[in-house]
Amino acid sequence: MNFLFAALCCRSILLTAGRQRQLEMTDDAQHVGRLLSRAEAAKYIESSWNIPCKAKTLAKLAVLGRGPVYRLAHRRYPRYALADLDDWARSRLGPKQRSTSEVIGHDFQ
Repeated sequence: MNFLFAALCCRSILLTAGRQRQLEMTDDAQHVGRLLSRAEAAKYIESSWNIPCKAKTLAKLAVLGRGPVYRLAHRRYPRYALADLDDWARSRLGPKQRSTSEVIGHDFQ
């Protein structure tokens, strides 16, 4: 009887912890907004920032750790938040310049 009671209590605790994690993830998703697939993210970068970008490029950059940050859906599918894509695209742009002869922010040695 005690074993059954202990097993039921453990199951209840695990279910409660799992439900709490689901609620935390739901709250996180609400703060993030709509998440885009890799193909949608590439289209967004091209249309919003006029930076050439393909889904395969984002996949390669993810392997190298140089792409925009993302979250995994179902432990497999990368999903990108618009704010993260905007931050990454902004970081890819160089400083403003008036002439092609200006060398700003480059170290040619």
